[in-house]
Amino acid sequence: MRRILIAFSFLFFILSSCKGGPVPAITSASPDLRREAIIRMSGSPAAKQYFSDFTTALDSDTDYLVRAQAAVALGKLKDPKAIPYLVTALSDNSNYVRIDSANALGNIGDPQAIQALTKSLVDDPSPHVRRACAKALGNIGTNEPVEALIRAMDDVDLSVSDTAYQSLCKITKQSLPKKIGDWKEWHNKQK
Repeated sequence: MRRILIAFSFLFFILSSCKGGPVPAITSASPDLRREAIIRMSGSPAAKQYFSDFTTALDSDTDYLVRAQAAVALGKLKDPKAIPYLVTALSDNSNYVRIDSANALGNIGDPQAIQALTKSLVDDPSPHVRRACAKALGNIGTNEPVEALIRAMDDVDLSVSDTAYQSLCKITKQSLPKKIGDWKEWHNKQK
């Protein structure tokens, strides 16, 4: 019975989205259908019209995978208006949501996100989130987070340390060795 209900809901979603109308599955009781609705909406040519659906899902959906998918959708839009929602989501209780929010901020590439990403790079308990923040800071591409990235090269997690190093090389266009002392010396000369 459950499979029939899911299949019917999915078919209804497909038919309604073909007409260009609202996507009813976004309000489905099934988190799988809500997540699938976000995936389809973000891949449609009219994805920008679903901005508020994505932000609402990111802000208040009860399922962490739906919230994470909403963050991915906002990153695809590359709309700086999404930054406050994604910055708030960097404090979500789910690592997945925080990772996808950091990645989305990196995709948007707006310097407004640097302070929040830097804070998460330093404070987040998850090395996966810290790594995503280091990568996002590299994608934004300004020199503002250089000091934080140099400190992150000393992270206990090797993947965070490596990503911070790669972001430093990308931002600064330097090819210094992966030695914190060398980077600190170089950075001090730039001041």
